[in-house]
Amino acid sequence: MTTLQSDKPMNLFEISSRETISDSMLEALASEHLTINDNGLVTFAPSSPAHPREWSRRRKLYDSAIISLLEFVTTVVSNVGSNVAKPAAAHMGVSLDVSVFCLATLYMLGQALGGLIFPPVSEVFGSKSIYVSSTALYAVLCLVIGFAPRLGTIIVGRFLCGMLSAMPTCVAIGSLENIWDSRARVWAIAVWAAAGIFAMAVGPMFAVFVSESSLGW
Repeated sequence: MTTLQSDKPMNLFEISSRETISDSMLEALASEHLTINDNGLVTFAPSSPAHPREWSRRRKLYDSAIISLLEFVTTVVSNVGSNVAKPAAAHMGVSLDVSVFCLATLYMLGQALGGLIFPPVSEVFGSKSIYVSSTALYAVLCLVIGFAPRLGTIIVGRFLCGMLSAMPTCVAIGSLENIWDSRARVWAIAVWAAAGIFAMAVGPMFAVFVSESSLGW
C-alpha cells in the first residue's frame, strides 16, 4: 500500500502566514499531529496517526462499508417514489402528476441542494458528526412519512430526505479519497458505485412489493 508520504497531504485549513502563529498554537497543532507550512497551510503531519490513511485496515473497511450501505439505502428510497405515485395519488386525493412531483421530483431537488451545502461544510467541520446526524434524521423522516402519509408530511419529508441523502451520494467520494491510497481507492469507489447501481434495480421491485402488500404504499 502506498504510504502517506507519497500521497499529497490532506489540506485542513489555511492561516494568513506562519509568522502570525504563536508558539502555543504551534504546540497545539503538533499535539494534534498537524503541521503548517510557510504559507499558513495546515495539513496532517507525515505518518500522522490521525490521518485516515494511517488507520487500520479493519477501520478503513468498516467505514467504507458503512458509506456504501448508506448509498444503497438512500438510493433505494430515492427510486421508490415514482413506483408508488399512483396508489399514493389515490390515497391523498391528488393527481398523478402532483404525486410524482411530491414523491420523486422533490427528493431529487433536495439532493441537488444538499449536494451544494454538505461538501464544503464537511470539509470545514469534518464528516463524522454530519454522517451520523444526517443518517439518524433521515431514518426519522422516513418513519414519519410512513406513519403519517399526508400531503404536507410527504412534501417536507421527501425534500429533506433528498437533502440528507447528499451525504453518501456527494460527500462519499471525498471520504473514500481521504481513507484509501490511489490504488485501493479504485476498488473502494467501484464497490460504492456498484451499491448505488444495485439499489437502482432493487428500488422499483421493493416499491411494488410493499405497495401491493397489506402494508400499502
